[in-house]
Amino acid sequence: MRVVSFRYPRNAVTDILLCIIFSFLIILLVTSGERVGKVECNSPSLDVASEFLSSFGWSVNDSSVICETVMISKDSGEVFSDYNELQKEQGFDLLPYCGKEVIKCTYEVLNFPGYENKDGIYSTVYMYDGLIIAADIYSAAIDGFIQGVKNNG
Repeated sequence: MRVVSFRYPRNAVTDILLCIIFSFLIILLVTSGERVGKVECNSPSLDVASEFLSSFGWSVNDSSVICETVMISKDSGEVFSDYNELQKEQGFDLLPYCGKEVIKCTYEVLNFPGYENKDGIYSTVYMYDGLIIAADIYSAAIDGFIQGVKNNG
């Protein structure tokens, strides 16, 4: 068995350089982990989602879209049940997608009544295999709201 060792001169300069190198490696590992779950926002699915929203009169900022891969919870707790009821009112049902990974696209909404030209109103569209399975409009404010996309104004 052969053992390879590395020796370096111990002084302040080499210690600082090694700290910088290790810090850089740690930052690289941490920031690369944040990308897990993100997907490219240039797929044809975005056209489907954007056209879907505009078919109900919503104007969205296409350059603001954030795409992620998320898993629909298998837990059918109260929050999930309430959200799924909102989706059922629009003709969607998330139950068949529980435990599956879906694409979540979030857009900034530009024309919500009373909030035109203001930040904080968004639309989320969930897709599975290119099909829209859920969508909503919500306010990110503390006293915000959530509603279906088919309820425009």
